[in-house]
Amino acid sequence: MFPPKNPLCRTGNLSLSGHVDGEDWSAVNDEYCHTHSEHLRNAAERLEKQWQDRQRIVEFTHFVSREDFATLPVIEAIFATGPHCDAAEFLCITHAGFIRMQTRLSQLGGCFENGETVPRQRKAYKRRRRAPAIRKLATLA
Repeated sequence: MFPPKNPLCRTGNLSLSGHVDGEDWSAVNDEYCHTHSEHLRNAAERLEKQWQDRQRIVEFTHFVSREDFATLPVIEAIFATGPHCDAAEFLCITHAGFIRMQTRLSQLGGCFENGETVPRQRKAYKRRRRAPAIRKLATLA
């Protein structure tokens, strides 16, 4: 005769319980399942790594807000958009300005990882405006 289709009625099943009796060898608990199942072990390790990564991101965000608050919007823009060109548009800055802020963020990341002191941020390069001054001198002469 065919075995019953209801899995609870099959005779070879193991019962999952919170505790294991010494006499009942057909009962297993969560600890047994996690130690003997590679799939459950891999899933638990993956969840643990995700949690650690999230904690590390929070720590880095706090570090950036302490050391260089002006760079913090770059992190938020990258999380919100993904691609760099979209992040620059999200912040309403030029691509070159975004690259400069991203480079500073990378520098802060290195200091965070290595425990180094954070160097001062250099000011943005500004073009000299010589042409109007030269024209003004030419008109005075």
